[in-house]
Amino acid sequence: MAVVSSVGWVVLDDAHKRAIQETAALSREQGTVDELGIGVVRDALSDLLFPGTSVLHTRAKYLLFVPWIYDAIRAEGRWGSRAVALGRQREIALITALIDGGEQELVKFSV
Repeated sequence: MAVVSSVGWVVLDDAHKRAIQETAALSREQGTVDELGIGVVRDALSDLLFPGTSVLHTRAKYLLFVPWIYDAIRAEGRWGSRAVALGRQREIALITALIDGGEQELVKFSV
């Protein structure tokens, strides 16, 4: 046997009716509810452990460029702060090359 819930109310005036209808409409909206208040902690941990995975990428064809840069640096035997600095230089060179090649959406990310 299924349990079905229902809500009823007594309409006192038009303003009251509108307020009740707006409240009822809120319950029909799709989305997540953070009743315990731990969503902020979850989001912070997610960003820390899996950075960039919650971002909607509109230019997914470029997602592999940065991993390829750092894979090449690793293959060259570079490690530590030197590898990070070299990676940053190559990322800037990549941005410049893409912009020079006509990529307009990267202009907002250029250095």
